[in-house]
Amino acid sequence: MRIPGTPRTRAALVATASAALVLSPAAAHARAVDDTKLVPHSHFVMQADGSSGNTAHGATIPNIDIVKKTIRTYYNAPSGIADKTQSPYITEMKQIEADTLADAALLPRVDPADNKAVVFDADDTTLWTYDMEDNAMHFNFDPVLQDTQWVQPQRFPATPGMVSLVNAVGDAGCSVVGLTGRRDPQRAATLGNLQKVGYEPFTDQLYFTKWASGATPSQAIYGGTPCYPTGNCTTIDYKSATRACVERQGYRIIANFGDQFSDLIGGHADKTYKLPNPTYYLP
Repeated sequence: MRIPGTPRTRAALVATASAALVLSPAAAHARAVDDTKLVPHSHFVMQADGSSGNTAHGATIPNIDIVKKTIRTYYNAPSGIADKTQSPYITEMKQIEADTLADAALLPRVDPADNKAVVFDADDTTLWTYDMEDNAMHFNFDPVLQDTQWVQPQRFPATPGMVSLVNAVGDAGCSVVGLTGRRDPQRAATLGNLQKVGYEPFTDQLYFTKWASGATPSQAIYGGTPCYPTGNCTTIDYKSATRACVERQGYRIIANFGDQFSDLIGGHADKTYKLPNPTYYLP
């Protein structure tokens, strides 16, 4: 998930991506959720923003060139273009798909009258941004390039394994909800891209994008939250408030899928599924 205009912290990982699947049980509606496991792994002595005041020897900080090489190995992307058929990443995603499809809580078929819903993020959950991040941006995020050369032209491939998973969830009778940090002006292109690569259950009614930069968020959805009226709120504030809105419409969110911990923290879902993504970190 990418949110234009929001500060980003790059994740520095030395080993291949970890934490493929995180499950967090919760109760329905106003559920108490344990978010303690939804945190990124870190080997740093000092905090990423330097706020701890501690110091660390340079040798203890992962070398950025080695980190990039490790990430490219994980995606089988020696030239910055991810292999679309075979890589450690794809192997990991296939296992996540198999585990999810075997989950009796999502499948087999449920009664649509039960109003069960499953939430999916966009970037690197349903649409795969790796080639843009590495080959086009060299791991230096450019929101203009993202929008004009990738989002609006609908160039993103599907995240490996996710088309069949999302479609199976829809076929089982669950409502499929899209929730992304992309802005409202990117909404039509995002839905078009999803349809182009084979996703069937996403609908305009249940697809949520963030308000345009400088606009006032919907009071009906975000009133009483840190997002309203200024729009200055965290990803966790935005996404948890949106999921709460989905619940107010009568849905029970039985699962929430995202590649960032901030996609998942904040409750309003029975289970959370963390997908691997070592290319960036959004707090």
